[in-house]
Formats: sequence, C-alpha cells, structure tokens
Amino acid sequence: MGKGMGKGKGKGGDNLWTEGQNCIHSISSCLCLLLFAGPVLIIVGIVFLASSTTDTRAQRINDFYAYKATWGDNTAVGYQGFKTAQFSARFAVEQAQGQAACSATNLALVGSADLQGGSATADTLKDSGVTNDYPQWKFALPLPASLSSAYTSGCQLKAEIFDSPASNSTRTPVASVAAVFVDSRTYTRSDLGSCSSKKHSQTACYADNCRSKYSGTYDSSKGVCTATVKLSGLCVKVTPDAGQPFTYHLNETTPATGDGCYWKANAFSPTSYAASSGTPAMVVYVRSAQDPYLKALAVTSGSLFFGLTQGQKRGIGLACLIIGLATLAFWVLVCIGCFKALRHARTQQQPPTGMVNGYFYNAAQR
Repeated sequence: MGKGMGKGKGKGGDNLWTEGQNCIHSISSCLCLLLFAGPVLIIVGIVFLASSTTDTRAQRINDFYAYKATWGDNTAVGYQGFKTAQFSARFAVEQAQGQAACSATNLALVGSADLQGGSATADTLKDSGVTNDYPQWKFALPLPASLSSAYTSGCQLKAEIFDSPASNSTRTPVASVAAVFVDSRTYTRSDLGSCSSKKHSQTACYADNCRSKYSGTYDSSKGVCTATVKLSGLCVKVTPDAGQPFTYHLNETTPATGDGCYWKANAFSPTSYAASSGTPAMVVYVRSAQDPYLKALAVTSGSLFFGLTQGQKRGIGLACLIIGLATLAFWVLVCIGCFKALRHARTQQQPPTGMVNGYFYNAAQR
C-alpha cells in the first residue's frame, strides 16, 4: 500500500511539473507574440492604407469588362466569329525524350478527330461582385480511349491542332503540343496546408496531408511531398489571322504570356496535370485569346478574385494600425512600470542619511 502511494505521488508530481512547464512555455510564447505583433501590425496597417489610395480592383474589373465588350461584338475576334470556326486534332504517342522506354503498345499515330464547340462546361468566377454574363464558347475533344494504355512513364502525347476539319488532307497545324503522360511533382509544406493541431506530430500531419491531397510520399528530412501526376488537359489559345476570319494562329502574348489556357507561375501553360491513381479524363481544348475568362485569370494572377475595395483596404489598415499601436503601448507601459519598480528597489537598498542634533547621520557607518 505504501509502495503504491509513493508511486502515485511521484507520477502526480511529474505531471504537475510538466503541466507547469507547458503553462510557462505558453505564457512566454504569447508574450513574445505580443512583443513582435505590435510593430508587424503597424507595418501591415500602413501598407494597406497606402494601397487604398489606388483602386486596383476597379482597374482589374474595367480591364475584364473591356474584354467582355470586345468578345460580345460581331467581329471575327468576338464570340460570333469564333463560334463559326472549325478545329481538329491529331494525336500521336511518342517516346519521351530523356526518359525510360515507353511501354505503350500503340506507339504510333493514332488518328485525328474534330473538336466540338460548345459552352456545356461553364467557367465561373470566384468574385461575387463581378458577373460572368458573357456568352461562353470553346472547342473540346476528349482523349480517345485507345490512348489510356499510354499513361505510363516514358510516354508522351503529341497533339497537333488544326483550324480545319479532320477530313482536310492539306491542312497545316496551328499549334503542336507535346507533354508526358506521367510526371512527378514536389510540394513544400506551404502547399500541404496547416499542421498546427496537437492531435499528432507535425511530421505525421504533413505526411497525412501529402497522402490525402496529392497521393504522394512525404520526406520529413527535406520537408517535401513527392507525388505522381498525370496529364489531365491540353489547351491552346488562338487568334484569327488578319483579314482571314476562318484561319487562326497561336497567340503567345494576349491576354498574357504563354500559348496555353492554364495559369501557372504568372503565365499561361498548355498543359494541366492532376494527382490521380487511375486514368484521368483528359480533354484537349482550343480557346480564343479574346475569351474574357482568360483575361480574368491574367488580371487576378489565377485567383479569379479581383481584389479588395478601397474601403475594405482602409478598414483593414486602420484596424491593424489601432491594434498594433495598442499592443505597442502595452509594452511601453510595461517597460515604464519595470523601470519605476527597479528604481524604487534601488532607493530602498540605500542606507538612510540625515542630520540628528546637528550631527550628520549615516546608517551604513554604524
């Protein structure tokens, strides 16, 4: 019985000591956060207030609406002209340069087909304050089922886009895009999401996020997630030739740099990849460079959100500035209080001196 009580007290004391350490650590962390939060919030507030002098949101929206107006007219570069175009694609499976041998059985030209125009897959904006009430039209062609066996390492897809039907034997390609079917991507911790939960370690959290989000493998020593991705889309943007409304050329400058339609690293890319354990439903697209959706991607850097209003920026800036000044004032008062307390303590430690009956008195010499 005595032995059991002794162990119980020891464990209880250890737990109490651990809880005390955690409490002290939490308090010190909060104080450190408050110490640096003031200046940081002040800087953030000043930045927001400075940016509120320019209405960048209105500028982006005006650029987008100007594109909408051009797209809605009846000229060759608008919706009506693009709708009358005809596009086809020719596919081939090739050996990817610098990679292992392609094991696909159909390593050859696999035929061609016409792209179908339509607006069934609607593009949506993420900004509720901006309407996408413009006619949508793009040409699409799903990847032939015969190419599903090509989704192996070492194989690449070559797609040639033509501005004429597949039956035209004298056609010349408008664009040619080559992309590997299977590739690998690395993602940093910032891509894996927050791991501040205390339910399990951060390493385990990042590993779980890597598996669930990208079906990848997490390397804790490097802090990166490596995942296998597969080709999920090809897309090019075109513009009609001057004076030739039914012929097109690849556009690599409008509305931003790049010849594709997928926004990556501040430019348009012709390829899109996705983490997938099976064979993705890959589609080839042809879009007009005057499509308002592409302009929205360009002016919003791919977010499809046009930014904060001037009033919102001012509100955030003032809030950050006030909270930052209040936090800074708190620490100034703490420093003043500590200085006064230290000065008072030093005064108390000095021996009393004075005059008694005409004689100088010093307690330290008693």
